[in-house]
Amino acid sequence: MMENLLAPLHTAEIPYIGSPGDMVSFIEGEESFHYHVLDRSWHGGYPGMTLLPLEKRDEILKGEGLPFRIDLMKIGEASLRFSGPPLCVGRFVDGGYVPCPASNPPAEGFSQCMECLLRDIPDPACVFEPHCHEEPCGASFCQVPHVVYFTSFRSSLKVGMTQFRRMRERAMEQGADAMLPLFLLKDRFSARSYEVAVSRTLAIPQVVRGNGKLRNTTKAKDLSKIGRDLLQLKEDLKMMWEDVEASSHPKSFILEDPGLCSMEPILIDDYP
Repeated sequence: MMENLLAPLHTAEIPYIGSPGDMVSFIEGEESFHYHVLDRSWHGGYPGMTLLPLEKRDEILKGEGLPFRIDLMKIGEASLRFSGPPLCVGRFVDGGYVPCPASNPPAEGFSQCMECLLRDIPDPACVFEPHCHEEPCGASFCQVPHVVYFTSFRSSLKVGMTQFRRMRERAMEQGADAMLPLFLLKDRFSARSYEVAVSRTLAIPQVVRGNGKLRNTTKAKDLSKIGRDLLQLKEDLKMMWEDVEASSHPKSFILEDPGLCSMEPILIDDYP
């Protein structure tokens, strides 16, 4: 079944792919193959997704077999349709997959239902507005090094924060031309605090909407100039660093400030 979907092709077109939680079908010729989209992410600079095979039983799609990951660049030309409303993606525990016991719809803003989500993240609100300085939320990703960064979308800029280990992937997820890590922080709470402080001090937004990004793609892209401009912006940040620190939360913890952080711009010109 999957041999056709994974066959290497000289040319490939990526169809619109559903978000985690979506039930989708790939249509090849006269056959349809049904899957639950558990995850969609970038690895090694290429997009892929994790699928759970589904079988129809009494007109209901049920999980059958083990999840597997496919490289979207190897799908080739395939039709895709949505097979039903999104459902909770379940959980990955100790390298194994645990489906949602009740096949619940996902909680708003998440790909898991609240029952499954609370097993992984006891305090989901901490994902978006970290508050681990008061009490640890129980999520492992909060207590790892993060960076605050500038990203460039041609003429548009934004400031953001992400885990140190996911810098390039995060830039590609956003469709950025370049990312410049500015400084390194101890945890997610500290990164959010400094992200807000940089945004306020330098008047750079934390969000660039999708339609703005699309309009910018019509403009010429000079990556070397974009990289130089980001480095100059970092110099401006250094000049205003005292104001940034004064605006950040007193309990946020910085590991390397802009004067110590020597990371170079990440220039992205190899989207598949």
